[in-house]
Amino acid sequence: MKNLKIKLPLVGICMLAYLTSVCQAYQQGTFSMSIAGEVLFAQGILAQSHNAGLGSTVKGEYVFGKHVSATMVSGYYFMNGKRISGVNLEDISAIPIKAGLRYYLGSFYGAGELGGIVSSGFAKKSGFLYSVGLGDKLRIRQRVFDIALRHESWTLGDITRAVIGFRIGYEFAINRSQKSPRDVSL
Repeated sequence: MKNLKIKLPLVGICMLAYLTSVCQAYQQGTFSMSIAGEVLFAQGILAQSHNAGLGSTVKGEYVFGKHVSATMVSGYYFMNGKRISGVNLEDISAIPIKAGLRYYLGSFYGAGELGGIVSSGFAKKSGFLYSVGLGDKLRIRQRVFDIALRHESWTLGDITRAVIGFRIGYEFAINRSQKSPRDVSL
C-alpha cells in the first residue's frame, strides 16, 4: 500500500509532463474564434456597491509560436448596483477591448491582456484595463471549449475597480483544422 502511494503521484506527474510536452491545442499559424458567456464577481470596493454580473465576449486568437498566441477580445459586461441605505446605486454597463498573449503548456495556458474599457451607469468613464488568468481548452467529441478564470482591473479616471471573471466559450478554427486538445469523453 505504501509503495502504491508513492507510485501513483509519480505516474500522474509523468502523464502531466507528457501531455504538456506533446499536446498543443492548435498548430502554429492557426486562427480561431470563440464566443463566450462570462460571470463577473465584483472584488474590493466594487463588491460593496455592485452584485456579481454577466458578460458576453468574442475572442480571436492567432497561434504564432510553438507555445504562444496573440488574442483580441471585445464584448459587453453588466453588473447590478446594490441598494444601500434605501438608495439604488446605478448599474454598470461596460464594453472592454483587449489585446493579449497566451502561453501554452499542452491545452492549459496562462494569459495576460491589456486594453481599454468604456463604461456607463455607475462610472460613466473610459479607462485602462488589464487582466491575468489561467485557462484550459477541452475537446468534447468534435467541439472545443475554452474555460478560463482571470483577475481583471479597471482604472477609470481616479478610481480603480476589480473583478474575477469566469469564462466558458465555444471555439472553432477559422483557417485550419485543430489538433486534438485534451479529449474528454462525455
